Amino acid sequence: MTNDRVNGIVREAMVAGLFYPEAGPELLWAVDSSIEAAEATSHAAAPAPAAAARCILSPHGGFSYSSLAQAKAWRELKGRSPSRIVVLGPWHGANEQGVFLPESNVFRTPLGDLRVDDEICDELESSGTVFVRNDIPHMEEHSIELQLPFMKRLFPEALLIPILVGGHDRRLPASLSRALDLTIEEYGDSMAVVASSNLSSSFNPDEAAARSDRIVAALERGDAEALANDEGREMGFGSAVLAAVVGLHCMRDWGFRLLKRIDSIKARGDEHERIVHYAAGAWYPKEG
Repeated sequence: MTNDRVNGIVREAMVAGLFYPEAGPELLWAVDSSIEAAEATSHAAAPAPAAAARCILSPHGGFSYSSLAQAKAWRELKGRSPSRIVVLGPWHGANEQGVFLPESNVFRTPLGDLRVDDEICDELESSGTVFVRNDIPHMEEHSIELQLPFMKRLFPEALLIPILVGGHDRRLPASLSRALDLTIEEYGDSMAVVASSNLSSSFNPDEAAARSDRIVAALERGDAEALANDEGREMGFGSAVLAAVVGLHCMRDWGFRLLKRIDSIKARGDEHERIVHYAAGAWYPKEG
């Protein structure tokens, strides 16, 4: 974290060089290649929805594992051209419950800076006691940062609203949904929501697959309760973030569509590491 006289407080790219390329040109090539591959494989997919997505599910694995799934998700926002993007992520190392907004004014990426929408963050902070301004979770956590190269490449002028969910108090997703509903209602189609979440992980392949199946099923039927309760926590660490999205009142007439699913063994071929399941998905207006 740095304090810039022009930009204010800057949250530096903490996992550049670890989860994705640190050099700008190399990262640009990785993002563009993933988007091109996603578009090429979409030609044989199911017919495109009639309207652009308002919200997407995008994983946060290292680029070598999940960048194609990320690109699959992010390209679904291209028809909307949002001016503000809410990125929700879990705080994996959470030692306290809460919904954490940044103190930083800028999130830095190797592709350039993204400005935080401080006004909306102020509004959210004042909307309930679950919201806390604290940069420590944002410095420690990578789930939001992994989305930012795609955001900067596709929507370079959009303002960022980064929100981390810590702990698994089942009341947090509902509180977050209520606050976001008011914000989304105000900004309408100029705002998009990104749920940064993997599906599940385990050393047991069958267990990881079964948990992932249950999460996808809950998303498809719009079951926020199943994602928010204790069983949801066992299914996957990002389930609270997904519960907040599914629980949005403004999304009641939108349905989830799975775009791609992959696991770390298929991505890297290493059968001796912990298995992580990734998915790309998006919410579209329900037909009929």
